[in-house]
Formats: sequence, C-alpha cells, structure tokens
Amino acid sequence: MSTINVSVKLNMIDCGVCGGVYAITATYEDRCQEHGLTWTCPYCKTGWGYQESGHQKEVKQLKAQVERAKAQRAAAEDGRLGPRRGPTTKSTVPTATRAR
Repeated sequence: MSTINVSVKLNMIDCGVCGGVYAITATYEDRCQEHGLTWTCPYCKTGWGYQESGHQKEVKQLKAQVERAKAQRAAAEDGRLGPRRGPTTKSTVPTATRAR
C-alpha cells in the first residue's frame, strides 16, 4: 500500500453572523482577494469575500473596450459593418382632407 502526504495551508474564518468557524484554502482566499470574489459560510450561507478594487475595475473596463474595438475592426474588415443609419420613421399624422 502506498502513502501520499499532502500539505494544504488553510485560513481559519470566524463567521461574523453565526459565529461558526471554518477554513478555506489560502490559495482560494488569495484568488478571491485578487479577483474580487466571494465564498459562503457553510453554516448560515452568508456570503463573505472581497470587492474589486478601483484598479481592478478599471483594468476590466479597459479590457472590455479593447475587445469591443477588436470585434468592430474585424467586422469592418469583413464588410459586415455597413454605414450606420438612424431608425426609419413613418409619419403617423393623418393627411388632412379638403372640404368641398
């Protein structure tokens, strides 16, 4: 029979709502902090975690802008993106009739 030794660093968490004590892995907590993610207390199901920092939000917005620009450029090169026109409208005002 073979034996495998595994070492995992756990961070202890005291739930501020129910008082329950549980642990999450240090790598998961670091990832949550880095990406603004959350986890849930296994006892009372209250969500805990980190919010995105201003810098993280700015980076995410800039990446989204770059992706939109790439998509628009690719569409224009493919000829799929024609000239933009406003909405076409048809007059709904009835035409006046002449009185005889």
